[in-house]
Amino acid sequence: MASPSTTSNALEVFERELIRGRARWVADLQEFFKGFRIRETTFAIYARGGTRNRGFFMSRFFAWSALPNYDVALLCWSKSQTHENLTPEKFRKIIDDSLFLLKQKELKWVWLILFQSSPLQTWAVSQVSRHDRQELGISLVCTTSGQVVVSANQVGRSIQKHIGLNRLMEKIAK
Repeated sequence: MASPSTTSNALEVFERELIRGRARWVADLQEFFKGFRIRETTFAIYARGGTRNRGFFMSRFFAWSALPNYDVALLCWSKSQTHENLTPEKFRKIIDDSLFLLKQKELKWVWLILFQSSPLQTWAVSQVSRHDRQELGISLVCTTSGQVVVSANQVGRSIQKHIGLNRLMEKIAK
């Protein structure tokens, strides 16, 4: 079994990549918070921003004239940060707290990424795969094996496509 430092290292690399602009083609995440608490859940990383990206003159002009500016967020939960196992009850609380943030901050959508160093549980993979709320995309990541499961909705698939979570986990697992 992997140590919690594996997950902590993965979170640090993930946060560094986000700050460098890994998700910028979909969302410009501008503010980052660590250890952010929403009701009963403490998230290792909370990042918020908008869908209009910054850039050079022409791309900035295009973004401001043609693209909508939705407020969005990214939440990362990690077992190593909270020292809690991911149980079905804890999983539901994490989703409920994520949806609470979505409504409270009037966000268009939220990426929720759950990091754990232990192998992914069958029930969790099934829950994530079947998740269909359009405004919440969920990803479940095993930091030791590099296995990534995403929800089948558009926001969930964008985690895999635009953040490149699979490639990032392969790099971390090496």
